[in-house]
Amino acid sequence: MERHTAVPKQYFVPRFLLENFSHPFQPHRKGEAARVASQTQNASPRRNGKKLRRGESVVNHVDMSTEVAFITENPVGSVFGRLNMDQKAGISNKEQTRIEHKFNRLESDASAIFRRMLTAFTANRRGLWLTREERNQVRKFLFVMKYRGPASFGRYCHETVETYNAEDKAQLAMYMREKNFSRPIDVWMDNLEKLIDVKMDAEMEWLVKLPTRMYPPDAYWAITHIQCSYMTLCTPSARDAEFIVSDHCYSIAEGPHKASMDAKSGKRAVQQWTSLHEFGPISPRLLIVLRSALFPCPQEDGADANAKETRELLQSYQEAMLGPLSETLLADLPVSKASNNYSEVVDGVLRAIPGAAGAPSRGHSFFFTFFPLESAHVDRINGVFLDNASSCNSLVFHTEAAFRRSLEWYMDDCEYFPKSVASTTTAASAAPLDVRQRACLRKLGGLLTQLGSEKQFFQEDVLPTVSTQADERGSLLEALQQDLPSLLRYVPDGDDASPFMQVYQILGGSKETLQEDLIQSARMLKLRIKIDVWSRGVDEKLRHSNREYLVQQYLMLPRRRFWLYLKRRRLSEDMEHHKEGQRPVDLHTSVLDAPEDVVARAWRVAKPGSLNHLMYWAAGNSLLKSRPPGFDPWARIERLDQRGIQHLAMLQAFAFSSILKIEQFCSVIAPGARLAATRQDFGSLLAVFTADQMTEMAIRLTVESVFKSLLSGDLEEGLLNELAKVFFELLCPLTPEMRA
Repeated sequence: MERHTAVPKQYFVPRFLLENFSHPFQPHRKGEAARVASQTQNASPRRNGKKLRRGESVVNHVDMSTEVAFITENPVGSVFGRLNMDQKAGISNKEQTRIEHKFNRLESDASAIFRRMLTAFTANRRGLWLTREERNQVRKFLFVMKYRGPASFGRYCHETVETYNAEDKAQLAMYMREKNFSRPIDVWMDNLEKLIDVKMDAEMEWLVKLPTRMYPPDAYWAITHIQCSYMTLCTPSARDAEFIVSDHCYSIAEGPHKASMDAKSGKRAVQQWTSLHEFGPISPRLLIVLRSALFPCPQEDGADANAKETRELLQSYQEAMLGPLSETLLADLPVSKASNNYSEVVDGVLRAIPGAAGAPSRGHSFFFTFFPLESAHVDRINGVFLDNASSCNSLVFHTEAAFRRSLEWYMDDCEYFPKSVASTTTAASAAPLDVRQRACLRKLGGLLTQLGSEKQFFQEDVLPTVSTQADERGSLLEALQQDLPSLLRYVPDGDDASPFMQVYQILGGSKETLQEDLIQSARMLKLRIKIDVWSRGVDEKLRHSNREYLVQQYLMLPRRRFWLYLKRRRLSEDMEHHKEGQRPVDLHTSVLDAPEDVVARAWRVAKPGSLNHLMYWAAGNSLLKSRPPGFDPWARIERLDQRGIQHLAMLQAFAFSSILKIEQFCSVIAPGARLAATRQDFGSLLAVFTADQMTEMAIRLTVESVFKSLLSGDLEEGLLNELAKVFFELLCPLTPEMRA
């Protein structure tokens, strides 16, 4: 039997930070106690069955897990804690204790930096300097707190991968097989340990190493969280304003989002969102705000045209998907990036200090200013926490007066936080999210009464609307879109599914996800076309760079959605050529039987994270060959005139520019394969190739000879033959002379 040892209590918000929200306990007088007892559950405060001692550190705590929320004074150590959650997931005490001890060391290092922040703030300084290592330590701590929080834990808390229900299920299953994990929760524990252990070196090598040491999608999530936003320190300018904190504060992100209804379950799920701001509490008067790098940075943009172009490209993607960045909740937050000791602002533009190291260095330091926020911004930030209170169990605040004012503002506001809850005739017909939100609003309204407020908050019931004749055309399209989930119920699936649906389901799709994926893939194609149109007249290298950057963003999307985007792209090109009278549209080739479908059906033999890349290049090279007037990559180049040079450039792009070299890509199939290739080995065509390119061709030839035999146990014969054809004609193409 396993020896039961004491397991350290885990906190969603560290105790050393909660202490900053505390106050010494003072017993109420008899008359005051009776008044408080009528409004709260605080007349006889207790800790583990014993009355609280005078002077003991307590916090004002709101328990949101009960049917009626009450304000109580609780010891700091009794709130925001997690007990027995890991045991419920089947994690041993020994393993939990080992990881928790590692986390305690990280927490100790971070707490020293947070204390310095608070000391500088209390001393009324303008800000404080942090070294690059200290800044990185804070950023890592914030992401680890997010990753070990209830949202990420709940995602992985499964005994088998069969019950795991996130959209990366197939990719996780493949990763578990490759790394010999038996349960998703084991992956989470391993990821958590790797995140705690990672050394964020100044040379940025950790960006490359981390995805090789843990589950790649979560590694890239960590990298994005740390690298794609900048840290600021904010404080209320009004003396009576304060920040509140919730037990889910590290898991909350502010940003635009769109939710849709699951046709089968009736549950509402967020299908698309952008994180623009995330938060880390320090005290009621000091808050870390992580602000997305999407927002303009005039000083940087003036110094680096490429940085500006990249930012504008991402902003256009954001606008196409979720609306203008300038209209978001905290777009006008008065903050900026930290200054540093290796650059300075000259005439409004960031310039390197002469003699200072330009590349990231351990000697770099950053000055973080304490930015004062008007009450309007403090209210909106607190509003983000209150608007997410339906998914949390606890809220903590410092003073009742400040909490009451923030709560009154939130409950009364309908511009930034509309209180729109769908009206339903029966409880059974209400979406779970609407039920929770309505219950949460009722609890928050009750808190106002407890605090002595007489304000009545506004809660709108959304009622069905009737279209007018003037809106008939638009309403008809909207109605068809809304009815699509019910129509999809009659679409065959499983063994009876059409070839199209079979591939879509292989990639993790279902009838319930198809509607949103069709909408988003259409927007993806629209944005791709818009960027080409907008950039006409711009330097072609920059246009190509913009296209490639957008592709990299698309490659990170769920593979079922990316596959639909490829289908739309292929069909769009076919329709364009048909319109120009160059060729008829072959729907079978465009939609049902294309090279990317072969790759999708062979997903089992693709490495985790590589399937989208393979489908992309299979589709791209097949389109390159099929575009009128047609492109034969291996046609003999008679002369290196303008036409010959153009053909050679297309051949180079077709044969060598698409994916990793095959000695990297197929390292498992042909480990260490290197051949001494000569020009005479491959005919006159390869006279225009370099020695490295000829070696690459020779390695492809070596791999081709063993390709089918090595994969014969993983794929059935017909699919394996199709994959070999796609692989050596499109992905890693060989010349006809070599394949003969």
